[in-house]
Amino acid sequence: MDGVSRQKIIEIVESEEIGQVIRSLTDAGEPMELLLPDVTDANERGVGLALSAVLERYGRAGMQQTLYVCVRELVANAVKANVKNVFFDEEGLDISDHEQYEKGIALFKKHLNEEWIRVQYRRARERGLDVRIFFTHSMDGLRIEVVNNIEITPEDERRIREKFAKGMSYDNLVSFYLEHGDDTEGEGIGFALSVLLLRGEHINPALFRVGSSDGRTIARIEIPFTEKFRSIRGNNPGPWKDGAHL
Repeated sequence: MDGVSRQKIIEIVESEEIGQVIRSLTDAGEPMELLLPDVTDANERGVGLALSAVLERYGRAGMQQTLYVCVRELVANAVKANVKNVFFDEEGLDISDHEQYEKGIALFKKHLNEEWIRVQYRRARERGLDVRIFFTHSMDGLRIEVVNNIEITPEDERRIREKFAKGMSYDNLVSFYLEHGDDTEGEGIGFALSVLLLRGEHINPALFRVGSSDGRTIARIEIPFTEKFRSIRGNNPGPWKDGAHL
């Protein structure tokens, strides 16, 4: 399974043709790179189409719901990261400074709603910031990578570590929901939920990673289909620690 540099780029737009293009590439066994041009329902449908096409090709359609929830969470976090970077810059705040981060994030949350995110994501794209979703697949497994072209901040990395650890602290989804109730849309909770969902599919949490490399933040989920699957981290990705290393 090759790295992200060889995927064919597809810009997700509202079009009947995109489903045909995705199916054609998937049937040919080719990797895909989906570019998120905007934050719309059409984008979510495009991601769902790509995921469905790959899973159906290998007889893994039963994993669709779990993986869609996980990928949607990773995309949402990548979008927010780009928007947050622009917001801090426009407010004249240093996103890498702890005190300024705390001040900025409080302001950021006051603005946070779907329409504001859509507008700000367009502005982020004007600055060259975007979100891409990569699908690399074979009979042996699937690798999904959600990439945005800024590095994760120390504060965000710390929060992600905490949420990964939280996801590992529960035995099942029932105990998770009993504690969090209606707070499942809270900051970073989606990471904990994703860990639980992947564990429910018997996927090693060590195959779920978030980290920065070469000016990008990469969130990666690897799904073995056979024992021949080789992780990008090698045959033995190691035990789960905190999920924040690539």
